Amino acid sequence: MAGTTAAAVKAALFARIQAALVSHPSLERLQVAYSAPAQIERECLYLGAVRITRRPQGTAPDEEQLTAAVHIYIRHPGGSLEGTDARAAEIGALLEQVLRAEPELADGVIFARVESGELDGGLDDDAALSLLDYSLLIRAMPALG
Repeated sequence: MAGTTAAAVKAALFARIQAALVSHPSLERLQVAYSAPAQIERECLYLGAVRITRRPQGTAPDEEQLTAAVHIYIRHPGGSLEGTDARAAEIGALLEQVLRAEPELADGVIFARVESGELDGGLDDDAALSLLDYSLLIRAMPALG
């Protein structure tokens, strides 16, 4: 059995997102992280867990269906929940554009797209905060090894 593509796919996903979003003019304050950062900024996009499901292909390497979590965290002191929700959605729309423009992340990756999402938020003593969680569906074929 060949190893999983999960680590390589997550690294390629991170590189693609970082390159595309960090250079975007409206995202100069956006922190982009491979995993949940110890010190989270007011606007942060970070990758979470990758779930692996395998489909046997006989003697060929198993096809993998990966579900990768992407989290968009927005916290604006003195802001409104409507404003943080809108900002999270704006960043999410840019993420979706990046994936649609070039759905193949790396060799053997058949496609990557947003499968589902969830938007939640609330208010604390001095800020509004929103968390937009995306599940990305990624199909990959491990290389023969």
